[in-house]
Formats: sequence, C-alpha cells, structure tokens
Amino acid sequence: MRSRPALKVYIAPSPARPGDPLQVSAVLTSKRATPVSAVEFRLRCTERTTVPQDRSATVFEEQHFSLVARHEGKLLTPGEHRYGALFPLARSTPATYASDLTRIACELEVRVEIPWWVDRTGRYAVEVQPRAVVGVSAQPQLFATARRGPQGKELYAECSLDSVLLEPGGVVRGSISFSNVSATRVERVTAALSLSEVQHAGGYRRSWVQGRYDFVLHEGRVVEGEPIPFGLALPRSLPVSGRTRLVDVAWTLDIAAEGAWRTTALLSIPVTLLPPGSLPRDGVRALPPAVGRDRRRLVWTPVAAQLELTYDAAADAIRGRAGDVELAIAVEQRVRDGLFTTATLSWPPLGIALSIGPSRWSDRFTEREIDVGDAAFDARFQVRGRFAEQVRALLDAEVRAHIPAEADARIDDAGASLSVAGALADPAAITSFARAAVRLARAFDAAIRALPPPPAMRPYADAWRAYAERTRARYKPGPCAVVGGRFGVDRIDVACLWGDGAELAATVVTLHLDPTLAAAPDEAQLAEALAAVRAVRPDATLAATAEALTCSLPALTAEPATLEPLIDVVARVGRKLQGRADAAPYR
Repeated sequence: MRSRPALKVYIAPSPARPGDPLQVSAVLTSKRATPVSAVEFRLRCTERTTVPQDRSATVFEEQHFSLVARHEGKLLTPGEHRYGALFPLARSTPATYASDLTRIACELEVRVEIPWWVDRTGRYAVEVQPRAVVGVSAQPQLFATARRGPQGKELYAECSLDSVLLEPGGVVRGSISFSNVSATRVERVTAALSLSEVQHAGGYRRSWVQGRYDFVLHEGRVVEGEPIPFGLALPRSLPVSGRTRLVDVAWTLDIAAEGAWRTTALLSIPVTLLPPGSLPRDGVRALPPAVGRDRRRLVWTPVAAQLELTYDAAADAIRGRAGDVELAIAVEQRVRDGLFTTATLSWPPLGIALSIGPSRWSDRFTEREIDVGDAAFDARFQVRGRFAEQVRALLDAEVRAHIPAEADARIDDAGASLSVAGALADPAAITSFARAAVRLARAFDAAIRALPPPPAMRPYADAWRAYAERTRARYKPGPCAVVGGRFGVDRIDVACLWGDGAELAATVVTLHLDPTLAAAPDEAQLAEALAAVRAVRPDATLAATAEALTCSLPALTAEPATLEPLIDVVARVGRKLQGRADAAPYR
C-alpha cells in the first residue's frame, strides 16, 4: 500500500543574501514503493502592509517574485531519494522584515505530488539578510538646538556623533554639551533610537513609530559647557534603513533632558542603519571631545605601553594585535545595563558557524549544543558550531584557561568579546583586564592557525592547501575553501558549501567578473553558458549576476586542481559576457 514519504529540507546558505544563489535540497524517505508524479520547489517573496483607518484597515500586498523548479516524478522505492534546486536571488530582493503593520518574507514551498493520494507539502521560512553597502565610510556630524548658538535663557545643546551611518551590533559614539543650565536644571540626559515606518502604498502616506530603544547618557547635575561623552551599543537585531515597494524604514536618535518637573525634547537626529559589514572594520573614526577621556588617557596609556599595546587617543581605546587577531579595549554604554569596559577580539571569519554565549536553562532541550569536555566550561557556556571536532579544536585548554571568570564572554565566527561592568579607570583593574585580553588573543591566534578542516575534507586538506599556494590564494580550513585565487587574469574562489545539518551541500566555484557587467545575463545567455558548463560537468548548475559567475557541483571535490577544466570554461563564459576580445568559443 502506498504511503506519503517523509520530507526533510535543507537550505544553504542561511541566512540568504540578495544577489547570491540559494541552494535547496529535499530528502524523501519512502517506507514503501510509492508513485510520485512530480516534486516541485516554489520560492516566493511577498510584502504585505496594513494601513489602519478610523474604523477599518486597508491591506496592500506585493509579490516581489515567485520562482519554480520542478522535477518529473518516478516510482519511489523504499529508502532515501534526493531532489534539489538552485534559485538565483536578485540583488533587489528585500530583507526579511516584520512589524505590527508590515511583513516582508520569503517562503519556500516543497510539494511532492502523489497520484490519488494527499500530497506531501512543506513550507519553510527563508531568512534574507541585506548585503553590505560598498564604498561608504563613517560620516561624523554636529547638531545643535539653535543655529545661532545659545539664546537668552533657553536650554541649548550641541551633540556630535562619530557617524550618522550606523550598523546593527555596532557602537555609535559621541559627545553632548549644554548651555543655560542655570536657568533650566538638567539632572538626567537620555537618548532614544526610534524606528519609524512610513507607509506609501496606494497613495497613502502614514507614519508610525514601530520601535524604540532607550539609553541613559548621563545621570546627575550637568555642568555648564562641559562635554559629556557616550557610547551606545546597538542591538544586532535592528532592521536596516531603506525603502521597499510599500513602506520606508527610517531611524532617528532623539536626545532629551530631564529635570525635576519636566522632560525637554532637544534634538531628533536622522541616522541611517546600514547592513552589517558596510562600514570599514579597521577604520578609526574621529571622536568628539569627552568628559573623562583625559583622565582615562593618563591611566590607560602607560598600561598599554606595559603590555606592548598602544593607546588610540582618537578612539579612546587600547589597540593591539596577536598574529591575525586584532584587539581593542574601550568603554561602551549598553541599552539597559549602563557602562561596560569591553575587549573586542577580531579575526577573519572562520566559516564554522560558531556561536558561544552564556549558558541558559533551556540549553538542555537543544540538540545541537556541543560539549567541549570541560565540565566548568560546558556549564558556563552554550556552545554551537557546525562540526564538534572543529569547535573543540578551537576551544583548546589554552583558550579556555584564558577566558576570565568574572567577564561576560561571547564568541562567534568573526571574533570574541569580554565585558566587565563599569568604565575601568583604576590602574590595577585595567591592567588585569587588558593582560587577560592579550593572553586570550594569543591563545586564539594559535588555535586558529591549528584549526582542522571539516571531518569529511580532512583527507584532502593538503591538496586544497597546495592549490591555494599555487593560485596565490588564502586557504580557509573552516569551511575548506580557497579564497582570492588567480586563474590567469581572473580571480576565483573554490569553496565547500555546508547545509544546516552539517552535510556537504555543494562544491562552489565563483569567478569574480572584473570589470562587472552592466546587467545580469538574460535567460538566453544563461542557458547558453549552462550548456557549455554541463559539457564539462553534466551535474553542474550555474548562477550569474553582474558581479560573478557561480557554478555549483553537488559532490565533494577531493582535488580542487581537477576543477580547472571547468574553471577554464567558466572563465571563457565570463570573457564572452564581458565582450572581451580574448574571448574564445566555448561550445
């Protein structure tokens, strides 16, 4: 008797990004012989907003795209059967967004059509994160309550920010000063980062506040004209600024002064939230003068020299490096918890899906948590990663020993942070904290250099490393990838793409187009290019944007050098699309 097969779906990468291909695969597990007429993958992106009226509401909906991939059916024998699809996401694909009134979402529907039986259908949310904006830098600006400066007895404020371009998870630093405080007593200074949603669907234009994050910039009496510095750590979950078909998303930083009897709204500063990675990570942003900085500079400068670090006066931070690990120690103010001294360690992304944070009571119900074999460490932290072997190798005894017990520690693919409450100004306290951060940076540098490849790629690591050297590329053991290699005059990447279940999704070859195309290839060009690629590798799929050609192979590649015939075809495809004179026929 026929039965509906079990369905498992894997999506990579997750989250998805506009302009990149999305690889989806379905595993059907059939207990009995079951006829299937088709397996269909459908990817939709829909935007929906509700405009409230006096006694009703009007709903507007836009579909950004609906993509379909369909496989002809067959008789499923008992066991596992795999199907897949590759969806090229347009660069205009909007990021996932949700508020009380608006929802932008991508959804994958997988339908297994069974004749004369109920179809097996699964629906899965696909998170889309925006791509980083290229070519932007910090934009410091000065704002004031009156263009001509203080007037009469009215409270006057000037506020400077190190940048009005911000990122979720970043820190905005600035300084604020007041005049005429003798006439208007100020006992508390606050800031609110406010999210406004402007609906412009169907001829309407309605603005609604959809979120607010409150900060305390200063507690106590304000001294006339004395600058007050601040550093606001922004939550990582903030939606970015932008415009979609139905709504605008905008942010303001609202400054207010509180007295004994009233609160005075002073400034509403427009700021722009950019996608993570848009602003240069190593750039030094000029900071405004700040109260307490001179005193902190006098304490922190000799501490930095003692530990062979440097004090960066412009950023009010101690900086240093241990091999590939960069170290920065600074004071920041958090939304609810006040001032913290934070040591930030940064390194090139490892590509092992690492996430480490404080342990929670719900961890016992988490299947993917990794125990490193250290009872105290496992009790203190929640540890996740793609492969337990890689995570345990990174978190060796040396690394674990140098994570201070008194610090709040968090670690991910691109770095780590250590935080202790308060702005450390005592020489002994900042010396102890900075020394621990330096030791941890050195331990992480050694552990990263010894990081093994994924277990399935361990027998082939030497071949991948040798190919990286031959092509003058960087070898990344985390995912097992060759990044920035040279193939003739072209720049290539060869990487293993891993699914959420830690299985190999594909071997991906990326050819970066330089110069880029005026527009993405059309369907006819893509079909012709795919035919050329499949003449070399019949199992290959091809996605193309104006910036790159991406070829995916649904199999493990032991020797990346064996892909060079395929890379040569992809390179010639790229040259033909660019209209270069040296393009040769490729079919």
